[in-house]
Formats: sequence, structure tokens, C-alpha cells
Amino acid sequence: MNDQNNNNQNHVPVNTGRHMGDFVTWSLAGMKNRKEVDQYLIDLGFTTFKTVTNTKGVTKRTAEKEIEIPDVSSINCSKRAVDDLLCVRGLKSDYTIEKIEKGSKTEKMVWAIIGKEIVETGTLVNDPTLTIEKDARFETKMWISFDSPNYYNGTKSARDLFTVSHPDHPLMQRAVALYNAHLESYTTNDIRTGFQRAFQNWDGIKLKKDGGLYWVPSTQVDRVQQWKKFMELTDNTAMVFPQFDAKDTIESLQAQTRESLEGQLEEVQTALASYIGGDKTRTSTLTSRVEEFDTILAKAELYESLLGNKLDTLKSDVEAAKTALLESLKNPTSN
Repeated sequence: MNDQNNNNQNHVPVNTGRHMGDFVTWSLAGMKNRKEVDQYLIDLGFTTFKTVTNTKGVTKRTAEKEIEIPDVSSINCSKRAVDDLLCVRGLKSDYTIEKIEKGSKTEKMVWAIIGKEIVETGTLVNDPTLTIEKDARFETKMWISFDSPNYYNGTKSARDLFTVSHPDHPLMQRAVALYNAHLESYTTNDIRTGFQRAFQNWDGIKLKKDGGLYWVPSTQVDRVQQWKKFMELTDNTAMVFPQFDAKDTIESLQAQTRESLEGQLEEVQTALASYIGGDKTRTSTLTSRVEEFDTILAKAELYESLLGNKLDTLKSDVEAAKTALLESLKNPTSN
């Protein structure tokens, strides 16, 4: 019986009513090797490849990613290493870091590692009523430098772009180790960003403002189970809670989905307010917003079918906004 209950945590039970979807949440643990994570995404079918040939006959292999983890550049790896450098007990009391502008921003970034020493400026006397004056003395101790890969046009390896002034100093050795680790790893935030975007693309909705809990409809149950396998392979924890057609559950999801769609509509309209009336170079951006209206309408249809929502008013608002946008594209000079 216990084994059956454990299995039911991973698979949808067949005798508890119509499956409406899943609540999903997670716990992430530490940085993960990039190559391993990318391979897991391929093995699980989240990354697929296709070969395309352009009009000049040049063939290229492209990747299509359902879970697209942000591609972190060596520049960002250097910034992450510097940000993490003093995140050890005691270091922040001994050092500060200051970014120094040196040359063009496209060529080099330099950080000064400044030592901080507290010194007494008064004379110590045997009188407890007197205050001993103290002052902080600052002195630049070391430097970290990062050379832009664009400036060197690929003539330097990513590891060689990051240099330190005192390679034998423990703090500088820590800086180099952090940079190399970031070059080879995804952070928890990188991975979280990738699958949160996927949840939204799978018609899911965010149930908490910070994004720590999503509902994904039952039409995507296979993807959710594959995501759960991905989390297990990467030594992270995925929690999936199937939801069925109980009255309270449906009412709650109806309210959440309506609020989510209204929020998405408001976001698109807010963005459009800064575009409409602008120059003609905004046409491609405006066209992409038409697709966003279509996405909202498709989700509304899905939620009506699955949850019994009555979203006629919202759909009418989306159609009206879409029509107005299409008119503005037809008559750009009238904006």
C-alpha cells in the first residue's frame, strides 16, 4: 500500500476524478555543470535539433529548446566571480571592491581590491572614561582585470581573459577559481529562469508573485513528468501535486487563471503605450505584440475548456486591443 501511495506522487491517479493539472514547486541546490545539464535536456527531449539550408545552399544545424537556460557570457562570469569573492565570513570586514573604469567598456574591466585596516589614532592611557579614537585606513592591495573577448576577437581563451595582480595570494586564487567555476556551471537562478519560462509556454500560471509555485494544466502532464526527471538528474528537488475537479480547486483556479490573463494583457498594453506613436523602426516589435495577444486568447480558450471559466469579457478586451494594434500597423503615420 505504501508503494502505491509513493507511486501516486509521480503519476496521476485514475480514480480520483478528472485531472485538472498540477501544482509544481521545487528546491534547487548549488551550481550545476553546464555540459551535463545541456545533455540531460537533450536526452529528455527538451532540446531538439534540425538542419536548415538557406537560399545560398549553406546548411546549418539549429537547436530548438523548450527549457532554454540563459546563455551566460564570459563577461557575466567575471562579474559573478567578483560579486561572490567576498561572500565568506570575515572577508567583507577586511576588504572592499571598487570597479575602476579603464579604457573603453568594450575593451577591459578592472576591479581594485582595497584592504581595510582599523587603526587607533589616539594614545592608549589607563583611564576607562577616555575614548580611544579609531580610524579606518584603506589601501589598494590587488587588482582583477577582465579583457573583452570582442576586443581580442577570439585570440584569447575564455580562461585567459580573467587575470589577477597577485596570483599567489589566497584571495586572488579564490577569484580565479570562482571565475573558472562560473564558466563551466549554471547557477540555480539560471536553471530556475529556464524552466519558469517553460511553465509559461506550457500554458501554466504563476501562483506566487515570486514565481515559487506554478499551476500547469493537464494538457502538459507529460512535459511536467519529464521536467521532474530533469530535476532528479540534476540533484534538485521537484514537487508535483496533481489537482482534480473538486469544487474548491476549480473555483480557485478559475480566479487565478483570470487574474493571470488580465495581468498578461495589462503587461502587453503597458509595453504598447511606449511603442505606439514612435517611429517606423518599431514595426517588428509591434508585430510581435500581435502574437502575444493571440497567445492570451489561446490560453483563455484552453482555460474555458478545462476549468469552465467564463472569460468572454477578457477575450473581448484582447480582441479590441489586437484590432487597434493591427490598425496602427496599417496606418503608421496616423499614430
